[in-house]
Amino acid sequence: MMDDGVHAIDTLHRMWGGEAEQIKALTQRGGTVDLDFHTAPRRLVSGAAGVLLNNRTSGRRTTRVEVRAVGICTEAGLET
Repeated sequence: MMDDGVHAIDTLHRMWGGEAEQIKALTQRGGTVDLDFHTAPRRLVSGAAGVLLNNRTSGRRTTRVEVRAVGICTEAGLET
């Protein structure tokens, strides 16, 4: 999670401000010795909430960010 996943965590915290108030995480191995699947719902002290999904099992990397709020929806993505 601290490889590419940290960038998604930073994005959530920078855009919506504040530290994490509550985090629940699930990690597992997908046929490798490393933990390569992570999901972590987060609630920030600012009241914002987000979900981190990080899956390194496929061999393909994509980065997507979705921002949703009342009357707002935006999506951004990058394939590397």
